Amino acid sequence: MAGETNTTDIKGYGQKSYTGIETDKIFYAFKRVHAWPVSAKIQLLGLQGATSATNTRTSQATQTKSGVLKGIGAPNQQRTVDCIYPKESNGFDLHAEIRQIWDNGEGFDVWRIDFGSMHGKKPNRKVRAQYSQAVLPALPYTEALGGFLTSNLVIEVNGMERDFNDDGNWFELPESSFVPGTFDKMNKFYDYSIGTDRGVDEDGNFVDNTVDDETLFANKKGTTDDVPGPQTPSGQADPTLIDPANPQAPQAPQAPKSVPTTNGANILSN
Repeated sequence: MAGETNTTDIKGYGQKSYTGIETDKIFYAFKRVHAWPVSAKIQLLGLQGATSATNTRTSQATQTKSGVLKGIGAPNQQRTVDCIYPKESNGFDLHAEIRQIWDNGEGFDVWRIDFGSMHGKKPNRKVRAQYSQAVLPALPYTEALGGFLTSNLVIEVNGMERDFNDDGNWFELPESSFVPGTFDKMNKFYDYSIGTDRGVDEDGNFVDNTVDDETLFANKKGTTDDVPGPQTPSGQADPTLIDPANPQAPQAPQAPKSVPTTNGANILSN
């Protein structure tokens, strides 16, 4: 019939891919907006086990003579995260932050992030994320024998979370919104160590100064050549050769300078 729309013309129909969305790449992050400065970065909710999201609306049924008229009410959303608390690191104590949110009855910001949607090149990668303002009414602790301290956080969303703009396109978070290295944690459990970057300092505190893979030189497969990572600036000294007592990388020589003197020009080189 003229004017009839085929299903293959409708956005989202006719796709031939049967690959599902990987739940292991969905992570939750937060920010204490009433306690942290504006410049503070988004933090992941610790090491995460199973997570889930509930989106419901109340349903009302009104019986009429010709049938039942049904309607739906306002949205009600919860986000559940099995949060495993890591030990305090780099001055950040996740357990203390979550506890203070509950102690103070604070509202906080939550992002449900699909790292499977990551695109772009480092350090300008982006991910799709759903944003909500939320509260934490309960803070349970699981303290199993031989296990780790965990909380099954049931986060209550205020109003309705934001996920699409007015054109129906996903909102995105840039890599710069997160603590450096967050995106790389999705692909590896820890950074590579060169031996002189992990240990105990003079005060007896554990120090981890490992850096991202992209900044390290590596041995090119099938050769004896050392090659820099894609993000390693050209001319940067190989960090495996830097003296730990003098970690400042050597600077490239500058162009010679000519300084006039009473006996002629004196050529200096830095």
